[in-house]
Amino acid sequence: MKVHIIALFVFTTSFAFTTSPARAGDWSGLSSIMMPQDYQSARASSADPTGGNKDSLSIPAGKTLCLANLQGPGIIKHLWFTLGSEDPAYLSNIYLKFTWDSADTPAVESPIGHFFGLGHNEVDSVISAFIVVSASKAGYIKYPPGRGAFNCYFPMPFYKNARLEVENKGTVDLVPFFFHIDYKLHKSLPEKVRYFHACYREKKHTVDGDVKGNNLTAEKNYVILDAEGGGHYVGCTLHVAAYKKDGGKWYEGDDMIMVDGKPLKESILGTGGEDYFNMAWGARVWFQSPYFGTSYHRWNPGEPEMAQYGRFSLYRWHLPDPVAFKKSIRVTI
Repeated sequence: MKVHIIALFVFTTSFAFTTSPARAGDWSGLSSIMMPQDYQSARASSADPTGGNKDSLSIPAGKTLCLANLQGPGIIKHLWFTLGSEDPAYLSNIYLKFTWDSADTPAVESPIGHFFGLGHNEVDSVISAFIVVSASKAGYIKYPPGRGAFNCYFPMPFYKNARLEVENKGTVDLVPFFFHIDYKLHKSLPEKVRYFHACYREKKHTVDGDVKGNNLTAEKNYVILDAEGGGHYVGCTLHVAAYKKDGGKWYEGDDMIMVDGKPLKESILGTGGEDYFNMAWGARVWFQSPYFGTSYHRWNPGEPEMAQYGRFSLYRWHLPDPVAFKKSIRVTI
């Protein structure tokens, strides 16, 4: 994607998660595998029903494909996708749309690349607790964007049904598209289990829109998530393309999280953009860990490698420290 005459191009996928979070240090669920389990394991996939090797589907340009319409109660535990396309922007043009219990609107609506931590139309490997991408390299695979295996381990509960769709918003047919949807069927779920939500936002920013002086209102902040109701905010992916050297540095914007309508002075306040992603002194090196890291890191051609202008993707998962809200939440930088 080419963006001209701007200082900063930012877009993000944010996650407002819902089922009760696991205990810190127990995100893998290892303590439960020795106990009897009262559920039925199931999978929806693109497997060839004839037993042959045609294990993929296609999604024509401008069309939507329903991957699965699952009947509950159940919990989706794992998603796996791999796809190929001649569209150089397929990571931005292929949208995931998941709807729980016949809701009027999807709870998940996001480009597939941004959802999996890759917001710059190029596949790269990502290693984290919830999102894992294995980039594939071969002579017949065109770069960019490249191809990979996309894995998601966020649990997604549903009481009655779950409808998982993929929309091709591009102008090129998507061929092939492989998928696994691994889920558990339960006799019942607790009454107050929360739904999984993921939304996508983007904004083209210029220095003319910067806050003049000290930021005392958060009115011009970049909004990652703005939601009403109750739940847990468990993280986001943030994708930044800085095309000009910015004297203020894009990562110097403080994170400001306002919960349940509390004023800014009583909010969750941070010390900088890279600090929110548990890094320091900028996002200067490639780094990945279970809960935070850089999922993509490229400097612009001809620019110093350690400069803070280029293309970056970062992720932060609040599994040990989810931000609970009862009425509303506004996550900004």
